[in-house]
Amino acid sequence: MLTRAQKKYIRSLQQKKFRNQFGRFVAEGPKVVEELRESALQIEDVFGLEEYSGKGHTLVSGKDLEMISGLKTPNEVLAVAHIPEAPEVRWEAPLILALDGVRDPGNLGTILRLGEWFGLRQIILSTDCAEPWNPKVVQSAMGSLFRLGVVQTELGDLLGEGRSRGFQVLGADMHGTSIHALEKPEKMILVMGSESWGLRPDVKAQLSQTITIPKNGHAPIDSLNVATATGILLSHLSV
Repeated sequence: MLTRAQKKYIRSLQQKKFRNQFGRFVAEGPKVVEELRESALQIEDVFGLEEYSGKGHTLVSGKDLEMISGLKTPNEVLAVAHIPEAPEVRWEAPLILALDGVRDPGNLGTILRLGEWFGLRQIILSTDCAEPWNPKVVQSAMGSLFRLGVVQTELGDLLGEGRSRGFQVLGADMHGTSIHALEKPEKMILVMGSESWGLRPDVKAQLSQTITIPKNGHAPIDSLNVATATGILLSHLSV
C-alpha cells in the first residue's frame, strides 16, 4: 500500500515544475516500462498490479494505481525514473533532425519514434517545443525517448553552428524545392516547424534552402500533420 506522501509525489510528476524539481519522470504500461527497463536510464521504483507479469516491482492495488496514474485507464504498471543529463550535440551524424516549436506532445512522441526508425541517434528541440519528459511524449514515443539523445536548446544558434561545420540546413515548407528534385547534401540538418505557424523568422534566416513534399491531385488539403511530414522526409533523406 502506498503512503499518502508517495501518492502525492508520484502524482506531482505529471507536472513539469515537479519533474524539474525532482529530476524524475513517469512511464506507464507494460510495453513502455519494459522498454525503460531495457534502457540505460536509472529507475527509481516500479509499481504494478497483481496481474502485471514483470518482476522487481512494488505491488499496488487498482485503486492506488488509479490515484498515481495520469492515464484515463491505468495500464497495470507505472515506473518512476531519473531524467538523464542532457547530452552534447553529436555532429558526426550525416543527418540531424531539428524541431522548431513542435508543442503537441503526441506529435513529438511520434516524431521521436520515427527518428529512431530511420536510424537517427539524436533529435534537437527548440526551447519552446513540448518538454520531452511530458508523460504524453513518453507514452507516444513507446521507448524511443529512452534510447535517443534529445537536446533542447536555442535552435537559431545551433543551426548557425551547424552551417559553420559544413551542414546544409533544410527547412520543410509548403513552398520549396521538391524532395524529388533535391540533390541531397552529404551533411544536413532537417528542420520541421510548428504545427500552427511553421518555421520562425530567426530559424528561416539560418536555412540553406527550403524543401517541400509535392502534392498529387487536387484535393483541398493545404498541409500535412508535422509527424506525417517528418516521416515522409526522413524516409527520403535517410537513404
